Amino acid sequence: MASGSALVFVDNHDNQRGHGAGGDDILTYKQSKQYKMAAAFMLAHPYGSTRVMSSFAFTDTDIGPPQDGNQNIISLVSTLTIHALTVGGTSVNNWWSNGAQQIAFCRGGSGFIAFTNGGTISQTMQTCLPSGTYCDVISGSLINGQCTGKTVIVGGDGLGYVQLADNEEDGVSPVSENIIMANRPWWERYQPISYLLTTRSGNEAEFSDMVRRCNNVGVRIYVDVVMNQMTFRMGTVWGTGGSIAYTDIQYYPAVPYNSSHFNPDCGISDHTNPSDTRDCGLFQINDLNQRLDHVRGKLVDFMNHLIDLGVAGFRIDAANQMWPEDLEVIFKRLNYLNTNHGFASGARPFIFQEVSDLGGDAISHREYLHLGRITEFKFSVEIGRMFRGFDQLRYLTYWGEGWNFMSSNSAVVFVDNHNNQRRNGVGGDLILTYKESKQYRMAAAFMLAHPYGSTKIMSSFAFTDANMGPPQDGNQNIISPGINDDDTCTNGWVCEHRWRQIANMIGFRNAVRGTGVNDWWSNAAQQIAFCRGGSGFIAFTIDGTISQTMQTCLPSGTYCDVISGNLINGQCTGKTVTVGADGLGYVQLADNEEDGVLAIHINARV
Repeated sequence: MASGSALVFVDNHDNQRGHGAGGDDILTYKQSKQYKMAAAFMLAHPYGSTRVMSSFAFTDTDIGPPQDGNQNIISLVSTLTIHALTVGGTSVNNWWSNGAQQIAFCRGGSGFIAFTNGGTISQTMQTCLPSGTYCDVISGSLINGQCTGKTVIVGGDGLGYVQLADNEEDGVSPVSENIIMANRPWWERYQPISYLLTTRSGNEAEFSDMVRRCNNVGVRIYVDVVMNQMTFRMGTVWGTGGSIAYTDIQYYPAVPYNSSHFNPDCGISDHTNPSDTRDCGLFQINDLNQRLDHVRGKLVDFMNHLIDLGVAGFRIDAANQMWPEDLEVIFKRLNYLNTNHGFASGARPFIFQEVSDLGGDAISHREYLHLGRITEFKFSVEIGRMFRGFDQLRYLTYWGEGWNFMSSNSAVVFVDNHNNQRRNGVGGDLILTYKESKQYRMAAAFMLAHPYGSTKIMSSFAFTDANMGPPQDGNQNIISPGINDDDTCTNGWVCEHRWRQIANMIGFRNAVRGTGVNDWWSNAAQQIAFCRGGSGFIAFTIDGTISQTMQTCLPSGTYCDVISGNLINGQCTGKTVTVGADGLGYVQLADNEEDGVLAIHINARV
């Protein structure tokens, strides 16, 4: 009906319970992320007179408001601030879309809003606002002139750089209480003493707050979970949360576990025998028996508590040292993800498992495929070998299953991880790390440009020996990273994920999502290039200079090379490539440049 006649809403007291029109199409507070997006669009658009719902929680369609034992309604205590309707009297202008699930528009010269329901917006856009720095009122609030969320800087032409992802992801180290070890090695985090959420990184309240804030801006958290074991046998020990354990007699009172809950003290003497690997402890470690109901129950309770706090899934440490049938029982008892954190109703936790299998191991990754994704260590080994120059880049045309890797939709891939970057585990000296920064950035760029697998990016602290833990002060408190003007880190943190070349390649990967590799080119040696559909182009050299016209597959225009620079306010700080109507562009790339990579994509048009 006409806007002047319409009263509009996302849901009301009736249809939020499945009554009346709309049925299952109606969004409610239980689908919080989608609900907030729909409400934001309703309030941003000028159509109709808006009505916002204020509900009480319900578990069945007849339940009434919260009440005490005498059936008196329990009051809501809150403070409500009504902000001025700053865009009142304006209409929609400067509408933009990517032709799919991303849109943005202005309201006169008073407001700007952007939405994504698929992929990342990472580009300069017309905000229609006067020059200045503005607080994103979705991710934060403006308090005493300070923004608690993201900001957008707008120039005199109304242009501002907008960065918005539909579902970013981050992984965290084990969050369960661990023992306190001399010199605080990094691997003490993999020596749990209880399932209390207290480590040197913080306590449960701080972890919960972090997860909430991350989920509110679309960043999902995946927790590294140690299920295989507790600690080494090292006498009486204390934990980061104050718990005590008597490790020599396998007594962990804070769980509790006792000696009946562990596998026999037989050691792993034969790594070709799956039973030996799974039923015996490694290096005198107290190895849990996951076939016992008590152990399963404690692990399920721990993981479900994390799900209740809003995590999206888990990395399963040392999965190949546990029987897959035991893991299956545990995983099936995990709760659905918490809808109060924006997850869809019925969503299951994302699980990926650490299985070290280079192809000839007694325990095969195939035994775990039905349980979740698998870490593909062959990827880490081979990408290191290739970008160290031990073989020719031209062979990467068959990358993925053609290299006898597991299927793409099963694989979690990485250049290095917390273990093999220290030359522990598989790969040895072939593994690239931040210490070989140019080759590392090139390998990471290839990983993010190629569609094979689910990618995982390392974020490290610097180390000089393999046991060294994170930066700490004189009281052994972890020192937080500082941030330089170029977004790199200080205070002993490497922060590879913040390196311009890697951060910008995440934008590349999001821009080319859903496309395959096409228009592959090589010089039959150490130079390659390829397109991703009609959305991206990338070139590599580790020997010699590329200096020629190439098919980029992109629409005509001038594009910013996101490896050598950034696109800021419509200007590129690095190299550019001009593409004609036929998709051809002149590419200049030398092996002695800071990076032997050039990458352009549809969202990096100048």
